[in-house]
Amino acid sequence: MARPPTNWSVFVHVSDDTLRGQSDGYPACGARPTSRWQRGDLIVDSHSVRIDPATPPGQYPLRVGLYDSGSGQRVPASGADTAGDHATLGAITVRP
Repeated sequence: MARPPTNWSVFVHVSDDTLRGQSDGYPACGARPTSRWQRGDLIVDSHSVRIDPATPPGQYPLRVGLYDSGSGQRVPASGADTAGDHATLGAITVRP
């Protein structure tokens, strides 16, 4: 894969059919822009996701991906546990 042509943003979503929480931003708080990534780089990127207090108890998928913040277009994802434009990292449990 070639180096990304632009600096993509990261999205982290907790959602089913409804967005329950999210965090968006540049990788590593802007310190690791995607336009400088090299093949084999390991990028550590932490996000805190605030869950909407009206979210009913249950399990919700945790989905991550990349997008162009100018156009909003998501970057295609490939590999295990991916679905078109994001990867599912697992689920979070919301308790009462």
